Amino acid sequence: METRVHFEDGQMIAEDIMHAPQVESILDQNARDRSTGRNMRAQGRHVARVPITLHHAWRQEWEKKYQQVWTWQTFVAMKLNSRDYAYLRTGANKI
Repeated sequence: METRVHFEDGQMIAEDIMHAPQVESILDQNARDRSTGRNMRAQGRHVARVPITLHHAWRQEWEKKYQQVWTWQTFVAMKLNSRDYAYLRTGANKI
């Protein structure tokens, strides 16, 4: 991962950038984990891997729109349970 820092309108902005091979390796590992058929109801299970750039985007969305409505944990669970982000889960079941 790479972090770029720049200044814009008197503010310091830091951007985390993940390169395509890093994201692909995360998604490939998620797919391998989904195919193992592990017990996804067990406590302490690993439920998903989210690339850091997507995590930051979700965090910004939550802070701007939903912070007063849902907790961060609820928001992330809703994202991971949606069809759009099912590929991030490490199991077939919803979280």
